[in-house]
Amino acid sequence: LLPIDLAMQASPPLDSALPQLAESVSTQPPVIASTLPVKPVSAEIDTPFITINTDVYELQISLRGGTLVNAKLKKYPISKDSPDIPFELLSSAPENLYTISTGIVDGNRSGPTHLATLTANSSRFVMSGDTLEVPLSWRSPEGVQVEKIYRFFRGRYNIDVEYRIRNGSNSEWRALSYLQVRKLHNPPERSMFDVDSYSYNGPIYYDGEKYEKVDPDDLADEPLKLTTAGGWIASIEHHFLSAVIPPPEQDYSYDANFTNQVITVRATGPAYALPASGEAVIFDQIFVGPKLQDDLSETSPGLELTVDYGLLALLAKPLFWLLQQVHGVVGNWGWSIIL
Repeated sequence: LLPIDLAMQASPPLDSALPQLAESVSTQPPVIASTLPVKPVSAEIDTPFITINTDVYELQISLRGGTLVNAKLKKYPISKDSPDIPFELLSSAPENLYTISTGIVDGNRSGPTHLATLTANSSRFVMSGDTLEVPLSWRSPEGVQVEKIYRFFRGRYNIDVEYRIRNGSNSEWRALSYLQVRKLHNPPERSMFDVDSYSYNGPIYYDGEKYEKVDPDDLADEPLKLTTAGGWIASIEHHFLSAVIPPPEQDYSYDANFTNQVITVRATGPAYALPASGEAVIFDQIFVGPKLQDDLSETSPGLELTVDYGLLALLAKPLFWLLQQVHGVVGNWGWSIIL
């Protein structure tokens, strides 16, 4: 699988450019199922967005590609003076652009990409149990049917992305999946009165063994490209991050660029060929939320490395562990710190 040659293709930007399929493809998608519960394509609702409410999120998903265009973290107020206003991590506002897109592109540059129109059977989804599934649908004129499911978990910031595919056409369908994060690079001006302003703010990737921070200015001169299994790529700031996490057993291509003050990072999966009447399931994962070590390590290997203690790591890690134990007893971070 060959990623888009970003060095040769300065326009269009990575957001509107789609991954390319190589000439050679896998004969089978990652997971095959004989009887997939792919639902009929839903009647289109009269709204460009759907809203999702869980115990930790207030989210907006665009029906253009199923892009996450807004995410508010219910358990994290914007400030101590405004405890009832949740922190907004993702936003489609130009001055705070920060979105996550996922999709599948086929050999004709079509498919349920992040530019395609998807349909949903409701404009609002509310969590009532331990999980919440949000299904979106797409169908090609030839009869390829894809159900894209976002799956949310109570108390968690990792989100499953599942594609259930049924090739109802009369020919083989060649395609691949991808995930990408776009963020306006606008780090706070450094101030001796604001410790957060000295924290790293930018892209980071993990190759299965080690993680690397990437200077946005370096990306402007030489876009990132690598292929590895067991990796992920993310955009981080002091307390929060958004990561796209492919299945660990598969080789994915990772690329990133920095154009017009916007950083785009992307993971592109292997291409596959689904025969006529064939069915398949593809799984991906994203993380949108705070840097909680336990949540990060349980989501994907190496993700906990985004909690960077710097030179104080030897002291900070055991102190943070102790703070967690106290919080588990008293249930309040303020009292945990005091004790």
